[in-house]
Amino acid sequence: MNDAPSPAEITSASSSGEGAVALSKPEAVYAAAMREILDWLCRSRARLAVIYLGGLLVWIGLVLHNAAALYTPALVSPVESAQNMNDEVHLSTRLTFIAIFFAVQAGFLFGGGKLRVRPGPAKWYRRIVSLIIFSTLMAIIGWGFLLTYFEFTARMNVLEKASSSLPVFLKMTSAMWLAWLGIGILAVRKTNQERGLGRLIACLLAGSWIEFAVALPIELVARPRHRDCPCVSGSWLALLACFPILIWSIGPAIYLLFLRERTLCQSDPRHSRRVLLQKSVRVET
Repeated sequence: MNDAPSPAEITSASSSGEGAVALSKPEAVYAAAMREILDWLCRSRARLAVIYLGGLLVWIGLVLHNAAALYTPALVSPVESAQNMNDEVHLSTRLTFIAIFFAVQAGFLFGGGKLRVRPGPAKWYRRIVSLIIFSTLMAIIGWGFLLTYFEFTARMNVLEKASSSLPVFLKMTSAMWLAWLGIGILAVRKTNQERGLGRLIACLLAGSWIEFAVALPIELVARPRHRDCPCVSGSWLALLACFPILIWSIGPAIYLLFLRERTLCQSDPRHSRRVLLQKSVRVET
């Protein structure tokens, strides 16, 4: 009796061994926690969309009502400079700002290719627009941190003197933009479009949220209240920059959550049933 294993058994054993090795491969410590967070966000994506759209409508309402209300104490009565402007031109300018807001979001998701997430590594030229927008927004956040620091240390006069020199301002801005462009390239290299966008969005969310958390208490403590216009306050300028970026970055993030849920449902037909079971309430009989 020949006890030698057949080629099929050898193949099956080798494949099961490879599967065991693959299953035993250690994963990052935070991987399970991140999956839990993403699953919770996907189950709550409709509520997140409602919250995002609500915040967006408030922001758009302020822009349409009085753009100066975003950075001046007057929320109801328009400032004198706004009264002197032509109403039609002023409204068209505000509508242009809103259109640019959505166009930048679309350009970030577009990235240089079609507005969809493809499996496998994306071509470098399909990420150019996303990387340019990412590095520009992160450079703005970087300036916000710098302005907050000058406000906190009462050195805004030094910054005002330095800003009078346009070459110095352009050099600093270009240096921050190139630095973040390099970081963005490192973040998305050898990844697919979905993971690359996720990393860029996570960086924008974290940067704008940290800046908001740092600039807000400094603004409450350091800014002089006797001035009508807070434009010379570095912390206020930081808030003015980071808040729209914070709202802006949530939009693409919710879009990726919808894509993730659709992909999971396509790969596993039982996924949608499990989500419904998690949302349902079991009645004890």
